[in-house]
Amino acid sequence: MDLYISNYTSDDDMAILRRRWIELLPLVVGDIVHVENPEGYSYLLDPIIPGPGYVVTWYHQLHCLFFLMSEYDRLLRHGPNGKERSIPAGSSSIHTRHCFEILRHSILCHLDMTLEGGSAPFFNGTTGFGHAHVCQNRQEAIDWMEKNRANDNRMIIRA
Repeated sequence: MDLYISNYTSDDDMAILRRRWIELLPLVVGDIVHVENPEGYSYLLDPIIPGPGYVVTWYHQLHCLFFLMSEYDRLLRHGPNGKERSIPAGSSSIHTRHCFEILRHSILCHLDMTLEGGSAPFFNGTTGFGHAHVCQNRQEAIDWMEKNRANDNRMIIRA
């Protein structure tokens, strides 16, 4: 099993993946951090929770990616059962649609201009791997989020 990608075999494997994805996150409750004097920032909307607490976008994007992988894993392992109105517990098409939209916005916002070359041996195109990308300093982002965390919980999606 890849460290962070489902192999579509069992609930136990997905539980292992969930723990690994949680370890990618800073020590915050989901994606919520505390912002001092939010009124001093003209671009901030109302906080998501009193305190004031705000959502950090990269965490939200990672959450959505995990959620979509988890839903895809569920679909491949359990398949459609012909009962279109019967949705398995924990499944949420509204949440899935929201996550697709968050990831679309992320791609369009960041506009990674890395030039990908070479073709993948298993399909006509590129894997996107092996190319130099310009990334943010992950540790600096985590340090800031942990310093400004609302509390000490970690989660990738609410169980």
